[in-house]
Amino acid sequence: MNLNVRNHNNPDALIIDMDGDFDLYASHTVKLEIVNLIEKGNHTILINMEKVKYIDSTGIGTLIKIMLLLKPLNGTVKLYNVRETPKRVLKLTMVDKMLEVYETEELAIDSIK
Repeated sequence: MNLNVRNHNNPDALIIDMDGDFDLYASHTVKLEIVNLIEKGNHTILINMEKVKYIDSTGIGTLIKIMLLLKPLNGTVKLYNVRETPKRVLKLTMVDKMLEVYETEELAIDSIK
């Protein structure tokens, strides 16, 4: 799993472009990298999942852990550009009810303004 971190003009918001399968093998690294970003004061995380073809229960768990880390900091994690297969997994596990999921980057960015 590759992560590309982009800054947004909102100083607290980061955009993370994910590329690869979000599974058991990638989840630990993703969690460590995002926790590091949170510890540096980034409390609004927008995750672009356009290039994520697969997510398993470990990936789902990682998203929930990130959400729970951000909650006491008044932070948030939002997903966008979620492909059909990962979107089905998010719906099946009801994670789409816990996390905000947007169709486009523009809609995700507008939600933080």
